[in-house]
Amino acid sequence: MNRFVALAACGFVLAGCESMQTLQFPGTDRGAVPPITLNIESTPPGAEAALSTGGSCVTPCALPVPVVGDLNVSFTLKGHEPGSLSVRVIPAEKNFLGVETAAARFEPNPARIELKPLPPPKRRPRARPRPTQPAPPASAAPASPWPSR
Repeated sequence: MNRFVALAACGFVLAGCESMQTLQFPGTDRGAVPPITLNIESTPPGAEAALSTGGSCVTPCALPVPVVGDLNVSFTLKGHEPGSLSVRVIPAEKNFLGVETAAARFEPNPARIELKPLPPPKRRPRARPRPTQPAPPASAAPASPWPSR
């Protein structure tokens, strides 16, 4: 009878192992992809760079970006034409066993753009001053409408 109880206990233990998928430790999420650092540069430096996924910085800078898909970086700098740049996600590479051999990355990284200066504003030609009528001489007395005696 003892053998039967031991055998039944082993069966219950093994049956419990079959239903257990994987061990999960608190604070770990195996499915989440960690953010990738995107380096951002502009010529000239000092441009405001804004990501389509949210977040911004002043170039040169680096931002941790979650890998959710392709994104767009918009650049603005006073006195320069605004610009934008598309950045795409290159997914992680896995071998035939499903083991990751290369991590996901952004292309291009660094995201680099050259901003063109705005053309100088067109100036209107200066208006020439109008010629003025010369003032009558101060020494001349005005003519009187009354005859002099």
